[in-house]
Amino acid sequence: MHRWLFIDTRSRETALFGWLDGWGVLKSHKVAHGAPGLMSSLARSIKLADLKSSQGICVVHGPGSFSSIRMGTLVANLLSRTSGRPLFAVDASEAGDYVALAESLVHREPSAYVAPVYDREPNITCPNV
Repeated sequence: MHRWLFIDTRSRETALFGWLDGWGVLKSHKVAHGAPGLMSSLARSIKLADLKSSQGICVVHGPGSFSSIRMGTLVANLLSRTSGRPLFAVDASEAGDYVALAESLVHREPSAYVAPVYDREPNITCPNV
């Protein structure tokens, strides 16, 4: 059976991750947003042996808010490189239909790197001096 680690950080409040299987069933976890919350939850929930036996990692790369999407793609790229598992970019429009997504992942080519897609230009300003 095919199985992928699915990461979706589009929401500003929570991140969603879990195992997406070949029938589109997502056994998921929701965690508070931010690097410590997502990374510690992944470390507690995802066993390295399970990740290494999976077909890869798929991440919703956007569009979404700057910090949210950046965090998800950063974690997915890091996990892919450290585990040696293939990486798949998923558009937000695909993320809701897990059955169709699972079917498409079987035939999709992995990415070497997934870049974030933001919903608007980042609002990064310099502090007033």
